[in-house]
Amino acid sequence: MRCPSCQTIWPAELVGLLRFCGMCRAPMEQAQSDEMPRGELRFATVLFADLVDFTSFSETRPPDEVGRLLSDLFLRLTRVVEQTNGVVEKFIGDALMATFGLPRTDPAAMRNAVRAGLAIRAATTLFCQEQGVEIQIRVGIHTGEMMFCPIGANWTVLGDAVNTASRLESNAPPGAVWISRSVYQEVRRYFTMLLRPLIILKGKQHSVQPYEVVSERETPLMETPRFVGREGEWAQIQEVLHSAIQEQSARLLLIRGSAGVGKSRMLWELREWLENQEEAYRLDVVQYDHSERLPAHGLNLLLRSRFDLMVGEMDEERLLQQLHDRFPRRNPFVEPEQRALALEFFAFVLSIFRPWFQSAAMDGKSRWENTFIELKRWMEGWAEQTPWVWFLEDAQKGDPETAAFIDWALRMEWHAPLLLVVTLREEDFSPASSWYQPLARWLALPQVTEVRLQELSPEVLAHALGTMVTGGLSDGMAQRIAEHTEGNPLFATELLLLLQDRGLLGSEEGLAEVALPGTIREVLEARIERLGPTGKEVAKRGALIGRRFTQEVVGRLWERAEQELIDGLIILHDTETIYEEPSRLFSGEMEQVFRHGRLQEAALARIPTEERLRWLARLEQWGRERLEALGSQWESSGVRYLPFIARALEERGEVAEASLWYELLGLIHLRHHRAQEGVEALGKAFEQAVGVRRAVLCRRIAEAQDFTGGTEQALQTIDALGPVEDAPPMEMDDNLGEKLTALLPRSLEDWRKVNLDEALLSLQFSRTGKLVSLGRHAEAEASYGRIATELDSLQGSHTTQLWLRWGQGWSWMLTETLSRPLEAESVCQRLRGRLDLTDPSLQEDILNFLNAEGMVALRLGRMNEAREIADLRLHGMQERGDRAGEAQAWNAKGIAHQGLGEMRQARHCYEHFLALSQQIGNRRGEVIARYNLGIALGELGEWEAAEEQLDQYLALSRLIGNQVAESYSRATLSMIVLSQGNVQRAGTLANRARDIAEQRGWQRLLAMTEATQGLVELHQWMESQDLSHLHTLREVMEPDEELWSYTDEAGEFYTALIVATALVGTRTEPTTLLARARARIDRAALVAHIWLDMSEAIIAGKPPTGALQWLNERGLIRAAQVGERLWQAVEAGKGTSA
Repeated sequence: MRCPSCQTIWPAELVGLLRFCGMCRAPMEQAQSDEMPRGELRFATVLFADLVDFTSFSETRPPDEVGRLLSDLFLRLTRVVEQTNGVVEKFIGDALMATFGLPRTDPAAMRNAVRAGLAIRAATTLFCQEQGVEIQIRVGIHTGEMMFCPIGANWTVLGDAVNTASRLESNAPPGAVWISRSVYQEVRRYFTMLLRPLIILKGKQHSVQPYEVVSERETPLMETPRFVGREGEWAQIQEVLHSAIQEQSARLLLIRGSAGVGKSRMLWELREWLENQEEAYRLDVVQYDHSERLPAHGLNLLLRSRFDLMVGEMDEERLLQQLHDRFPRRNPFVEPEQRALALEFFAFVLSIFRPWFQSAAMDGKSRWENTFIELKRWMEGWAEQTPWVWFLEDAQKGDPETAAFIDWALRMEWHAPLLLVVTLREEDFSPASSWYQPLARWLALPQVTEVRLQELSPEVLAHALGTMVTGGLSDGMAQRIAEHTEGNPLFATELLLLLQDRGLLGSEEGLAEVALPGTIREVLEARIERLGPTGKEVAKRGALIGRRFTQEVVGRLWERAEQELIDGLIILHDTETIYEEPSRLFSGEMEQVFRHGRLQEAALARIPTEERLRWLARLEQWGRERLEALGSQWESSGVRYLPFIARALEERGEVAEASLWYELLGLIHLRHHRAQEGVEALGKAFEQAVGVRRAVLCRRIAEAQDFTGGTEQALQTIDALGPVEDAPPMEMDDNLGEKLTALLPRSLEDWRKVNLDEALLSLQFSRTGKLVSLGRHAEAEASYGRIATELDSLQGSHTTQLWLRWGQGWSWMLTETLSRPLEAESVCQRLRGRLDLTDPSLQEDILNFLNAEGMVALRLGRMNEAREIADLRLHGMQERGDRAGEAQAWNAKGIAHQGLGEMRQARHCYEHFLALSQQIGNRRGEVIARYNLGIALGELGEWEAAEEQLDQYLALSRLIGNQVAESYSRATLSMIVLSQGNVQRAGTLANRARDIAEQRGWQRLLAMTEATQGLVELHQWMESQDLSHLHTLREVMEPDEELWSYTDEAGEFYTALIVATALVGTRTEPTTLLARARARIDRAALVAHIWLDMSEAIIAGKPPTGALQWLNERGLIRAAQVGERLWQAVEAGKGTSA
């Protein structure tokens, strides 16, 4: 069906139902369906409602009166059905039949049908009271499969489910709403119901169990996940509310997100919180999705609520009289002489207008402006007494009049606290919405705050799900549910409750059931069904290609006219099934992306096996032809075609060859730093791998996981490998072999060229590196020792490469973790004497080994040497196009500049390091870059920027399992905070940093944090002149001098200890300590020696002018300020004896 105005394509099922185009609002009466719905089996809910003894009622009244009453009543009941997302399919005498879930699918069809049954009963009762007649109605509801059949331009439903609903209704007593057991099982949490005796329905062989619906529960009878993962958003909400109250102003809070992410839950939590506060709040709620639509709906409902006007009351005279009677008491803020005019404006909101009104002479614009003024006066008056919170839910369907009032109100000055809380569902929010343009304006205003809700992380959601069930839900099952529903709280809750109802939570069968999403599948099936025939066909082909697809590839599977494909894509976009964004793989290309992965799976599941194989075979043939045509340039576009070949082989059962193609795909992804995609493809390859290949693939997967920060996961991958038996290499054709060779330039990475011992040893290297990253230093040290022993007896062609890797890893750990750089230097020297490093095939390993030697030089203070090594490595990595290696070289170069006092150059290097790490997705590199950049910014005196980098360093470290950041970040931040004079906070940070390092057994870090505590003591003395702080300083710093003397902060640490010793020690101690420091720290470590120059001047009683000038000239603001304050403190304390 095409809109006659804007030409938007809408699903054929909406013909006759869609009155106005959802895009341009044009009438759809002239629109015709491009394709009438075919007969098909559908799952839906049917409601029958019948007037009891209406025949007898009719006998005593004129036919025209009976006709009028019946027409008016059925018109009202039709509105009730439509309000609850149903459709009146037909009227049968004094009965009506309505369907829910047909022709429009509805994942809440049964609940809406029961809600409609209750509303039909209530509407009938009200109608009878208004008309002064006595009529009763009864309702029957059933759900099941039925045939959806076109009949000319209309449609109908047929089948046993329809007959059952009819028979159920005819057995219900007058005034009752009866439902079948199948409906009861799905809605019992939402309604209060009574069990009724079994009944035998006409034409049925078995008895039927009816249930009578009494009322809808205000709160569903179910457990909900604990409210977690929204701490940041909750803090924002509290801040906005606090601001409105403190500033006595109007504020607007917009909460937006996709279906099921928790917008309604957030509002419920806020309302619950407000209702439980000691301070009273005035609360009002407008639900655009669940209530009858009125003129100026939001404002209309607000007035009806506050003036006790029934929502269903439509008699204007009665409404006007009630408003008049209650106006003085409900709006006491209007002068008596102005009351009549103000009342007219309130009546205008209710769509009541009379020619004799004083406001009759006004034009529409003036009338609305004056109405807004009166509404503001009224709301402001009550809000001065009690803060007012007005909730407007699902504003994507909001009315233009309420939006206009808010637009006006936000431009006015308020003198009372009013908080507007608006929720918005992203899928339904388009330029056609009345709130679309106003909202864009509001977001630019300072009094408007936007909170965007995203799906929760699976870990957080899994923890919340665990609180819903007392026993029976394992952590693994909770995690599977959370992952399967992609962190959507609503979907996860529905799936959990389904599994619980079926008793599958604690069994292996339950885990298998998660693969079939149950009720969630029904929700997604409903979304797929809404796409119409053309939209569904495009969605299925797109889903076969993957979560991301292009129009070109779908076109390879399209047998119809191209325009139909285009129309189908338009439908998918208009229904928010997909969105378009630039390709992540191919510059300049656009890709279509399924908004939800589960939605893609639902569409994929609709494809029959035979059709799936046929489509994949077509894509495979196309892929092989394209690879052949590309020749030696195949790699550049291989990622586009390899998946089709691999999947076609896999579907046909040719899993061994498919495994090789998946490996190629994974290697291409890793070469271009797409670690997540690489892990997925290599995981497919690993499933069929044996022998050496299995060990090699396991290591590649673990390294890719670690690259993106999944260190714990990487360690688990390696530990889960189990024993590996040697096996003959897989056979492959020459073409495939050549492609594999092109992606494996280093023979140690090629499972065809290494033996099993070499592969397993290489895997142990990888595992040991993960232990270091996770702070398990004792295990890592023992592992390096075992590896060295095995290397001594290793037989193979890759022994030299493995020794270089061992030397790189072990010397780095000795230097950076264990603070034993002299031992690390000895390791490097022994390896250089033992190995032949002239082999050109070893160039990459030698460049990586240079990184370890550079770090040794840095820690020994040989900054010029370290910078030369970094430059050499940087040049080599750039020549090779190794961006990961280049990033590491920039980092080493930055550390060298930092040690030489060239802090601006160091900052430049760290910024290069950070940018490269982010570009290639190296999360661990990004962590290190942020830490070092934070240090550099702190030294340059950019305190806020430095603290921001360190905060991001800690946050990102927690995501990737970099546990040492818990101590490092606090220790470094402590030094920055000290420079700003906040000694108390610095002390707290330093103490916590030390406690963490001690608990984890991190020796070098423990020494550094204890030295940082010494700095805190020094600053406390500088403030108080209390010499006890200097005694404490010596106690914490002296025992670990050898360890902290190899840190970047050694110069500052020594200065603190030397000055303290001069003030509370013997006469010779400070000069002895100074001489030891100068001997231990290489002269190339200029910054450290400037600190020592400073300490030498201070203990000699001279101002450290030269050192301070040197620091200031190089922008080392922090160090210069600390040095200046230290000299002033020493001068102020002269005469104090030890």
